[in-house]
Amino acid sequence: MAIIIGGIIQAKSPPASLDMQLVFPVTVMGLAHPTQAQGDRSRLMDNFIPIILVTILFTPFAWMLTRRFAPIERDTILKIVFFALFVRMGVAFVFALFLPAGYFGEDAVMYMNAGMRLSAQWQDPSIQLAQYSFHNKSHMVYQYVCGGIYYVVGNITYAPAYFNALFGMISLLLLANLLQSVFAYRIVRNFLLLTCFFPSIILFHTYPLKDTLVFLFVTISLYNYMLYIQGRSAVYLGIASVILLPLYFLRFYLVIMLIAIYMLVIFFFAGEFSAKKIVRSLVAGLIIIVFSFFAGLGPKIVEVTEKEANVAQLNQYQTSMKSGRAATFQGQEYQTGFDVIRYFPMRLVMFMFAPFPWQITSAASAMAFMEMPIWWLLIPWWIRGAKIIFQQKHVRLLLPLLLYTFLVSALFAIVESNIGAMFRKRAQVLPFFLMLVVMGRALEQAKRLGLSPDIILTPGLRRPFLVVEKT
Repeated sequence: MAIIIGGIIQAKSPPASLDMQLVFPVTVMGLAHPTQAQGDRSRLMDNFIPIILVTILFTPFAWMLTRRFAPIERDTILKIVFFALFVRMGVAFVFALFLPAGYFGEDAVMYMNAGMRLSAQWQDPSIQLAQYSFHNKSHMVYQYVCGGIYYVVGNITYAPAYFNALFGMISLLLLANLLQSVFAYRIVRNFLLLTCFFPSIILFHTYPLKDTLVFLFVTISLYNYMLYIQGRSAVYLGIASVILLPLYFLRFYLVIMLIAIYMLVIFFFAGEFSAKKIVRSLVAGLIIIVFSFFAGLGPKIVEVTEKEANVAQLNQYQTSMKSGRAATFQGQEYQTGFDVIRYFPMRLVMFMFAPFPWQITSAASAMAFMEMPIWWLLIPWWIRGAKIIFQQKHVRLLLPLLLYTFLVSALFAIVESNIGAMFRKRAQVLPFFLMLVVMGRALEQAKRLGLSPDIILTPGLRRPFLVVEKT
């Protein structure tokens, strides 16, 4: 209940501007006008259409991504992920019950509006689309996704939220599948228990925004890249490369980061003198770069980097976020690169651990604060988990995930100046941090029991003798 109330409160924002209002005269809840009351509830039961469809679509993904587990383990994993999916769709249903679409801001209204327009045009080509719906290419991919959703299920306002629950759960299953190739079953199970039911991640998977799809594409690229490095076929490298194309039109800077990470990882693998991983990581980096230029992304990436990667642009981003009672870092301006470095430590602390008690200025920040003490208590474990990635050669496979987590966190810390925005953006890297938490806690338990750290690995990667003498 606290999760649902928190989502409702955090979602509140000023009404969308007039040119972004939903215009289709349908009688789905909250659709006719984003600022009106809940609207006509006579078609509330229509929300069960996407709920049933999402459940059907999720089933083969869950079945395929858990096929490598033992039968008993698989049964437990499936129970966890299906229950988590129903929790997310339940939260989305409550949003549909109580929240007009405009409560999620202009972006959500734009996605819904453009999606319904596209769906209508696909059914009747004579309908003309408003030009403003496609003025920004970074929104276009998710607009088409919403259009496809509405085309299939009908104009059910919050249908994208139900499908975001699907995208989010597939992402977590991909990460669990990756962990299963390195770690013991308990690590994977605890990771899913923690990430599936962490409040801010549940909310992140139910907002009708493009961020959950962005996270899925990033996870797919990282997942396939790491499996290729691990020794799988070149098909995985192809998937890791191709998925960058739609990701560019969702979050261009994440594509730049991923390419940089894939090249940077070469130096880390070189440190362990593994010829196989060095060659594979080098080949992967070069192929991804070549593909980016072949697909037309290379020149765009260079152009965007030259335009965006400068102090003036960073200052514009962080200044534009200073609005409302949740704004912070008032008076901070980036005049030179030194200013970015000077303010970075405090900004990183704020991004990682805010809101603090003295920053509670509204019901929304109070609800966000409720999970923070738990997050603070987990800090020692995720630090320990990060250390083992560098210390244990088998776990070093997860280096791309670690680098991505730290680099994206650093970027968000530099450009975000609003506590609410920080809370939402942190949810985009939180699953990776919670992965480190589970690893760190398992290592602590092994040390307490006098066992080798190898006990946390899958049996095939452990050394023969696991018990160590206590000193």
